Amino acid sequence: MNLLRNINVYFFIFSLVCFLSSCNNDLDLLGGQKEVPVVYGAISSTQEYVFIRLERAFGDNDIKPSVLSKNPDSLYYNDAIVVLSLPEENFSVNLIKTDASSLGIVRDTGSFANVPNYIYVTPKDSFNFKSGGEYRLSIEVKGKVYTAKTVLVNQIDLILPTETSTIAFIPTINELPSQLPKLVYEPKGSVRVADPAVLDLQIRFNFNEKDSRKGNTFEKKSVLVPVTGSILADDNTTIRYAPNRVYEYLRDHLEKDPAFERYFTSLDFVITGGGKEYLSYTAALAANAGITGTQDFPLYSNISGGQGIFTSKNTSVFSRTNLTNASLDSLAYSRYTIGLNFRK
Repeated sequence: MNLLRNINVYFFIFSLVCFLSSCNNDLDLLGGQKEVPVVYGAISSTQEYVFIRLERAFGDNDIKPSVLSKNPDSLYYNDAIVVLSLPEENFSVNLIKTDASSLGIVRDTGSFANVPNYIYVTPKDSFNFKSGGEYRLSIEVKGKVYTAKTVLVNQIDLILPTETSTIAFIPTINELPSQLPKLVYEPKGSVRVADPAVLDLQIRFNFNEKDSRKGNTFEKKSVLVPVTGSILADDNTTIRYAPNRVYEYLRDHLEKDPAFERYFTSLDFVITGGGKEYLSYTAALAANAGITGTQDFPLYSNISGGQGIFTSKNTSVFSRTNLTNASLDSLAYSRYTIGLNFRK
């Protein structure tokens, strides 16, 4: 943090959707107003758009960071050319600078300008997706070219529980990892280097709900619950999860009132797999944590000449509809959900 004592520094803090968030205060190259491009991009075949977020970091001795960060003219480039390519398929596409809010992508308010919210984008339908393919990112701006590459990660299949399995979804007092329910998955494709390096599990809990104060019609409802956070993928191809996380979420987010009547309908296991760059990013932070680490916390970057991360991710959703009778009893009477009026 010594750098911040000597110069007012603005640095873009970029966030990764499911997985991670950080900032880099160790840009010891900010003489005057030298600019540094900051990039976030994660190619995904399971999203509606492929996009790259490109912003710029620089220091200024005269202008406070809080002022710089709120000025779109300071935050965004005007003349950048952003290209994604898959050389082995002779595919290349120029991304179009677009206000993400026009695509329904809203940026959180905070230290940085959120209107406009520029990204470089192309529709999913115009992109060539190849699991295991090596993609290249090229950014040309102000006479310089910045590059990066990544491999598109494989999607996965869920082996267990099967679509016909009856799932025991019951909260426990002592969450012993070896006794938690598990998912067994299998990466698709034949290029093993493209298997996900990190995984994130969310569970979408779906139910029907009637509010007698408004009538006798049941409405479809759902809540999406973060369950595991980012975990390392390994040869074991299993994910242990705690049903307690879902029960706690229901307790904290559903209204308790006798007017409600609710029925479970299904669980969706939402699994996102990320490329090896996510793993490298996490390892870079871990290497500087703890009592033997430094205080610098350098940010991992795979952008040649710039800062940021270019990687890939894919999300798969697996719906399961069958719970054991004991699980339905738990929804009705557990210490978490009693009073929420779940019926069998």
